[in-house]
Amino acid sequence: MESAVWGLLGTIVGACASTLATWLTVRSSSKLQEDRVRIERQERTNSFQRDTILALQEALHDMMRLVHRAHFEDRMSLLKGVPWQEAKLSEELDENIREATRKVALLVERIASQDLRGQVKQLAIAAHQSLLAPDENEARSRIEQCSAEFNKTNEALGTALRLHY
Repeated sequence: MESAVWGLLGTIVGACASTLATWLTVRSSSKLQEDRVRIERQERTNSFQRDTILALQEALHDMMRLVHRAHFEDRMSLLKGVPWQEAKLSEELDENIREATRKVALLVERIASQDLRGQVKQLAIAAHQSLLAPDENEARSRIEQCSAEFNKTNEALGTALRLHY
């Protein structure tokens, strides 16, 4: 009878050990799976932010180029005798500015950093205000401020971009 009890106890201990080993394996596997899913999600987020920041940098560059081109057109109109406030941009330039502004507005909302979003929005406002300057001197001053703000914003975007690599 003693050997039967010992046999039963051995079977019970063996079954418990096997169950414990299986549970530990499943738990470890589940943890690894959760970690893998979390890492993949983080990589997708980083990739999305990288792509968005790169596209935003291009859009801001286009917007600034167009703002400078608008300023140049206004100066050329002034040289032709058209008062500053009465000068009209070419239809093509006006449409390109509208499209560039729209693109920036869409991309900026995809940026994760609230501070960076605010900085880009301030740049877009400054660019728009430079187009609405009442005279040539004010326009030149606003363009210079906008260009300085563009440089700071571009540096901030570069820093954010490097954080997502």
